[in-house]
Amino acid sequence: MLKRGISFTDHEAVISALKSLNLSTRITGRRADMELSGHVAGEEIRSAAVNQAVSHFAAITELREKLKAYERSQADVARAHGFKGLIMEGRDIGSAIFPDADFRFYLHADPEERSKRRAKEGHLDKVSERDRLDSSRAKDPLACPPGAIAIDSTFLSLEEVVSQVAAIISKQST
Repeated sequence: MLKRGISFTDHEAVISALKSLNLSTRITGRRADMELSGHVAGEEIRSAAVNQAVSHFAAITELREKLKAYERSQADVARAHGFKGLIMEGRDIGSAIFPDADFRFYLHADPEERSKRRAKEGHLDKVSERDRLDSSRAKDPLACPPGAIAIDSTFLSLEEVVSQVAAIISKQST
């Protein structure tokens, strides 16, 4: 939407643009990347401009529904490529996209620590403001879904989080 110069305040323009937005998946090895009209959605989806606007766009029901359908289709994409499962990350994957997944984890951390991590990655977005917007939207608000395993990653490295998740999956899969 931003590349097309469409503001989240222009609801009709967003809905119109959705009609021509082609979402697909490019598989490379064991990795799946989303393509937007034939272009891999890479680092630009994590840009400052996107981070500032994403919560506002995420509140638009029609946009959410299109993205939810695409995200849910990834289970079929994984199966079609011979994968036994699918690992997906996002703010509503365990609550709105795959609420019945075998494993659902809700990672959280102190907002100040998350802001420091984001700054190290070159992002200066307002973590608390995005959390406020996402957790107060009417449709699919950000929340730890019932039955999800919550992990406080405030004092954990990425490797430690992955290790915890892998240990839980390994233990429950045996």
